[in-house]
Amino acid sequence: MKAIFDAYREEAERVGNPSGPERLGLRRTVTIAARETSAQEAGAVAARLLHSHLAANPRVTREPAPDAPGPSHNFSVSEDELITGDPVHVTDQIVAQCKTVGAGHFLGIINMFGPKPAILEGHHLFGSEVIPVLRRASV
Repeated sequence: MKAIFDAYREEAERVGNPSGPERLGLRRTVTIAARETSAQEAGAVAARLLHSHLAANPRVTREPAPDAPGPSHNFSVSEDELITGDPVHVTDQIVAQCKTVGAGHFLGIINMFGPKPAILEGHHLFGSEVIPVLRRASV
């Protein structure tokens, strides 16, 4: 992802468009739970379900995708796509990935594959424990 973000910034600079962290965002699938072990168990299920779901999509490939796909329109799903853990570990992973690529915004798909109570818990934990730390973080 860093290479893609760097290429975008380079091209934006070449044509005179701003491309700082305030203009870039990173999207990830997040599995979060109060206990690390619970998050890892749910994250393993989420990973299997995500890969199973994507396996049926003919556009998905596990091979690296170029920044601007050609006629095949393939894309890849990296291991970085899945952020899993308790609130502290999730926050650390988000901050590290955003810093690596230079993104100042984050879009998380929270506990997408969990049962309703886990989805609600994930959204609560993300809102109450992760977002306040992310607001103070800088890229």
